[in-house]
Amino acid sequence: PAGATTASPNPAPNVTGTPPPAVVPLTVEETFDRIDAALAEGTPAVARTLAKAFLKENPTHARAAEAAFRVGQSLHDEKDFKAAAASFMGVVDAYPDSPWAPAALLRQGDCFEGMGRKEDSRIFYEDVIQRYPKSKAAKTAKSRLGK
Repeated sequence: PAGATTASPNPAPNVTGTPPPAVVPLTVEETFDRIDAALAEGTPAVARTLAKAFLKENPTHARAAEAAFRVGQSLHDEKDFKAAAASFMGVVDAYPDSPWAPAALLRQGDCFEGMGRKEDSRIFYEDVIQRYPKSKAAKTAKSRLGK
């Protein structure tokens, strides 16, 4: 139509001639600081995005289990208990010897409680106690079971 304008598919060049600033990747510590901050600030989707990106780039890193746990935690914080339970199960399955596995199993139980399935949650609490008896998560599980 007459008088209509469209945006150019090629943006105007930088008129100052200076290159755009480089994107500096976060260190591992900075990544986890940001994940923790996002969870503390009530922005679980941001935490999940950072944790998933870390996992994609670093699937075998020593902190991969922690990143996977944070994905589940972010879903739990959003009260998406079904997705969170599946995510926590992934932590236990993929990293059974990780220090994050007992907490992930405990949080699976919490997810089932959140879904109103208290009897099913007991199965996970009992499993934490059986599989990881010396863990802090086992102590918490015992408390939740009234033991």
